[in-house]
Amino acid sequence: LIVQPGFFPTNWFAAAEAMGKASRAATVASRKTGAYTDIYGLSARILPYNLSIRCVGDKDKAAQRMYEVVTGKGLAEGLDLKKDWIRLLLGKDSGERYVRKMQTWKENIDATEKIWSSTELDPAKVEEMRKEAGLN
Repeated sequence: LIVQPGFFPTNWFAAAEAMGKASRAATVASRKTGAYTDIYGLSARILPYNLSIRCVGDKDKAAQRMYEVVTGKGLAEGLDLKKDWIRLLLGKDSGERYVRKMQTWKENIDATEKIWSSTELDPAKVEEMRKEAGLN
């Protein structure tokens, strides 16, 4: 199960920054790849941003929900977790981000259906290949 939280005020960024020189060196190195650019000082910007959009998760509630999903109790009681459900979204911002992404994917799939559905082999060729492969 992959837990994908939104914003929860914890000491995660502050702890990363507390590494000081190593943290700043990692930031400089990441600029070369474009990954995690300007992470040093990020915690000072994240809380004000999330307060401005009124999206601040309660870490205790998040921990409780994770426990409930694992134990099948509380809000997760009776929830039939499918085998291919690998993500547990926590926080309104996380859930809404995924809803927007899924809507974009759905629009893309619908708009290009004529293209992606037109690329199969001719059924007669498939049958010929099946016979050659020893399939009936």
